Amino acid sequence: MATLAHPSECILHLPDGWIDARRFERALRNCGDALSNSFSVVVVRISAGCSLMIDVVIRLLSFCNQVLATTKQLRLDFLGGADGCMG
Repeated sequence: MATLAHPSECILHLPDGWIDARRFERALRNCGDALSNSFSVVVVRISAGCSLMIDVVIRLLSFCNQVLATTKQLRLDFLGGADGCMG
């Protein structure tokens, strides 16, 4: 799911549940063209109940690297806070 909070901000929302490659790619498509010049900030929101498959973690890191390579600002929001992270 994607949300446009500000015209210059693209939000990639990863919902609760297991996120496999298919669900990640769908969320990425819904986000719009995050790498275009339309956005200056990209926000990745990871829900508290979100669990990422290992291949999705790799895809997410690759996406983050691509965003930063375009000199955009990137913010990762872990909606569950420290309690929502494994570790």
